Amino acid sequence: MGSRRALRLRRLVTAVTITIAAVAYTSPEAGTHARVLGTEWWECLRSGEPPSRFDAVVDAHRARLARARRLAGHPSEDPTALPLVIPKSLLEGSRRSLVVGDGGLPGVTVAIIDSGIDGHHHDLVGSTVLRGLDLLNPCGDGRTDVSGHGTAVAGVIASQSRGAASGVRLLPVRTSLGTGTSLRWMNAAGIVWAADNGADVINLSRASRSTRPSRLEHAAVRYATSRGVVVVASAGNDPRRPVAYPAAYPEVIAVTSTDAYGQLSIFAAHHGGVDIAAPGSKVATLAVDGGYGVGSGTSIAAPVVAATVARLKVVNPQLGPRQIQRLLVDTAGPLPFGGPAGAEMPFGVLNVEAALRAAGASMIALQAPAETSQVVRG
Repeated sequence: MGSRRALRLRRLVTAVTITIAAVAYTSPEAGTHARVLGTEWWECLRSGEPPSRFDAVVDAHRARLARARRLAGHPSEDPTALPLVIPKSLLEGSRRSLVVGDGGLPGVTVAIIDSGIDGHHHDLVGSTVLRGLDLLNPCGDGRTDVSGHGTAVAGVIASQSRGAASGVRLLPVRTSLGTGTSLRWMNAAGIVWAADNGADVINLSRASRSTRPSRLEHAAVRYATSRGVVVVASAGNDPRRPVAYPAAYPEVIAVTSTDAYGQLSIFAAHHGGVDIAAPGSKVATLAVDGGYGVGSGTSIAAPVVAATVARLKVVNPQLGPRQIQRLLVDTAGPLPFGGPAGAEMPFGVLNVEAALRAAGASMIALQAPAETSQVVRG
């Protein structure tokens, strides 16, 4: 009798989960999302182990996503006219500012709250992709990625060949199967979990469709920053709308996008609340199944800043979230051609070299005797 009841409960949980997924994901590929999630849950409940075989559904999902991206894209921006941005090159001139050796940044952990990370990608070998949290699949650990969004974010940060902070530890938190959106309570749960499980930096390449704050999500952000965790998020890909949540919370470093020339990307959000801009147009990164790709969007600009924050943490571990946010804003350079006509641009473009130098100088000031510090300030 007990076993029958357990079986009915399992089936009920599976049915409810599929229904929630179908309702929650309102994008054109909602049905595919539900099928992928349902397949994962069924395999999990049946075997008690992480699912290993749902390749056909996953492949179909990827094909639909690829076609949707090709048809949608950013029609006002011609990516062929832009040079390729390799995040690693942003740090090349700043290596002398860091004494971390060839091993990169093994002492810093960046949590990526996204669609998961392809934990077997060969170009992440220098980084440790830790066992993370999967809020979609109870048998998962975050090291599975269907859409490739989270893997692209991870590549910008930690790819050996092109990442801006190669060697950093990655902590995946899987909150969605698709790109750019997730339920806000899942964001909140992921933020708290990451803060409690060793994250130094949290990257949220997420943009809510709602223009209203979430008490739960905001409380989670405040909890993380109170523990010294720096939270970075993408501002959104609609220049007509204000900065999206969670980037709009004051404790979060809100990142919008520029192209390779430092000009504001045509799709970049810039109305109120942006802290800094970073390269987000035609950026070299990773794709699932061991591949490589090119990404555009504020979702790609945010991990450039998250990688820089990881390096700032190495230069000066004593810097807190507010100090790092202020340091990045104060050292940012101006947009070389200004912003759109009539738009006020109270934010600048990420200046990695200046930020690292400022962090190093503040570390020296902290270590110097009081008399010396007074002379320097004078």
